[in-house]
This record gives sequence, structure tokens and C-alpha cells, in this order.
Amino acid sequence: MRSLFSIAKSKTLELRVKPTGVRFPVFAALSVCMLLAVFCTADRVSAGAQSGLVYVLDSGGANGKGGQILLVDPQQKQIVRTIATERHPDMALSPDGSRLYVASAADAAGKLDIYDASSGKLLRTIDNKDRWTPTTPTYISHLVMSPDGKWLYVFKYEIPTDLYYVATFDTTRETFLPEFAALPQCLNAVMSPSSEGKQLTVMCTSTDDLRFIKIAADGKGKISRLPLRLRGRTNRHGQLVGLSNVVATPQGYKIVVGDGSIFEVNSDTKSINRLGVLDSKSRKISFNVSPSLVAEVDDWMGGKWLPLQYGALAAKSGRVYLGISQLADIRRATWGFSTIGVFDTESLNRVGGFETTRRLSSISINPAGDRLYGVDPQTKTLVVFDSSSGKEVATMKGLGESPIMVIVVP
Repeated sequence: MRSLFSIAKSKTLELRVKPTGVRFPVFAALSVCMLLAVFCTADRVSAGAQSGLVYVLDSGGANGKGGQILLVDPQQKQIVRTIATERHPDMALSPDGSRLYVASAADAAGKLDIYDASSGKLLRTIDNKDRWTPTTPTYISHLVMSPDGKWLYVFKYEIPTDLYYVATFDTTRETFLPEFAALPQCLNAVMSPSSEGKQLTVMCTSTDDLRFIKIAADGKGKISRLPLRLRGRTNRHGQLVGLSNVVATPQGYKIVVGDGSIFEVNSDTKSINRLGVLDSKSRKISFNVSPSLVAEVDDWMGGKWLPLQYGALAAKSGRVYLGISQLADIRRATWGFSTIGVFDTESLNRVGGFETTRRLSSISINPAGDRLYGVDPQTKTLVVFDSSSGKEVATMKGLGESPIMVIVVP
């Protein structure tokens, strides 16, 4: 779909003036811009105008073709801009919303495209070797920005050496640092950057541990490891229960397990402070007893689980929104979720939640904290919820083949 901005960019307005009129060209140009202000934006979306817009990543589905990034205005039900990508796309947005980073793969080679977010102009393409490649159309992001926007952390996999690692991209100099932080046997990961310089915490799902990385000036990582012992727990279908997500708080990290149990981790001492469960205030259950282990329980987490995900953190209200799935879905390899749980970040006690008919794969919340955005790959739909009531306030269908990620424009 072509926006008004794209139409304006394709048209050229010629002002014919008399050579004797010195000031006339200036006044004429200003008059045209006042009459056709939208065309004088030259395909540029200002920071103010981007309020309420979101980026949606379409993986392209299982067709093996390329994907796309869509800039969407859900209130107007309009696709403002489309960016075509190669296969297995991923994306990250700078904290100020000025730069969009898009990773994708063409054949065996990977690339990192840098776009000016206001105009959609491609600024530069960087070689991005050893891209971690998903095996399914639905996957989580493996690009994470530092809070100050100076560093982009990229999770990678070098096939010849069977090595997983994190590479650091300098967003100012627009180049990868020469060294990297090795993460042996870390097949999949959720990354949580720290506001304190080049520090990163990685939750490795295949080894059930945390890797605390302090990245040197050359990109090499000094790494310490904290095992998270799940004690071989399985759900009632006999499948292993894995790690779900990382909730970063000023007091440290809270690691959420798929069955709703949690590890409270001290980020300074890099040790486990406490074992517990989600919503311990109302759920009289210990870390050692999982509701997934029994068929029927009088517990709101009974028969449910939390898939691997990045939760939506509402910093102003101190709340985190987590997707919760039905346990039966894990047998069908359905990684979407239809329940949204709302938790206090300090205690992880439940303060709200709602059910939806959607099968969401990703959620994101706006800076004000009053709108929650989710994407449903099955129906190719973007959904906007009132974050307090859970009511759907806007929907938009027809978003590519498989929309799996959403990022709110700040």
C-alpha cells in the first residue's frame, strides 16, 4: 500500500518564477508547502507523528521466501511503510526510535540493514556472518539494544565450530567489534542488557543457566555462569519443563520457568536469592510442587505453561505482561498464547490478566503503559488491547504471511 508520503516523494513540484522577482520564489515555495504540507514532508514521518505506530515483523511463513517489516498505524488501519527482507528476518529499534536494525539472510550470507526510521531510507548494509537461523516460522528475536542505544547485541552461531556466541555492534561507528563472547552449548537464548555499560545477561534454554557477560572494548566477553537447576521436572505429558523468560528489576533478575516457578537472582553477587512461584501471595504452593505435574489442581496455573518469550515491561507502573498457554498446546508444538497475565515486577504477584480468542506470538506495550499490542500469526492480525481491562480497542488484518513480532514506536 502506498502512503501519501510515498506519493509525495514520487512527484516533483516545479515553481516557474520571473527573473525580476527576487523574493517571489521564497514566498511561492512557502505557499505551496502551506497548501500541500503533507507533500513537503518528503516521505518523512516525524517523531510526533509516529506516536501510536508499531513495527510488525512478518517472517514469511513456511514458504522459504523472504519476509517483510511493516510500519503500521492500527488506529487508521493503514500500513504506512513496507520494508522487504531476505529470509528469517529479525529486527530491533533504537531506544529513541530513530534507527531500525533489520537482520536477514540471503543464501548462506547474512546482512544487517540500518534504516532511518522517520524516512524509511536504507542508510547502510553491514555483513552479518554466522546468523542464528530458526527452524520454524515462529521464533523470538535475537537482536537486543542496550538501554543507551550505543550497542546492538546479536546472538550468533558458527556452524563449522558449533559455537554459539554474542557479537556486539557499535551503533555509532556502525561496525561490529572484532571479538565476541562465546556461549558454548547455548542453542537458544533470551538476552537482557544492563544499563551499566557493556553488560549483558543471557538465559540459555538448552543448558538451563544464566551467563553474565561483561564485554571488553574489543568485544570479547568475560563470562560467569549460574546454573538453574530444574531438578528434572516434567509436565504431566512427560515433557521437560524449560525456562521461559527473564524479568529485569532494580533488585536483580527473576527467571520464570515454564511451569510458573521462579528463581530470584542477585545480579551483583550472581547467586540465587530465593526459589518461588508466580503469584505466591495467592498460590499456596512451593517451588518443588509444580501444577503441571498433576492432572487436576485448584490453581489458576494448573493446566497452563509459559512459552519462551520476551515479556512486555511497563516501566512506569512496575508491571510485566506475560503470555500464558494451555498445557495441551505444547504437545501440538503450538507456541502461541491466549492468556495474558499481569504481574508486579518486584514480587511477581498477579495483579490482573485477561483471556483472548487470539493466538499471540509476541506482545509489546507503549511507553504510557495503557496499550498492549499483540500479533497473531494464524490470522495474520495485529491486536491492540486496553492494558487494564484487556478489551480489544483496535485490530488490523492482512499483515503478510506470518506476523510474529511487534515493536511499539516510542
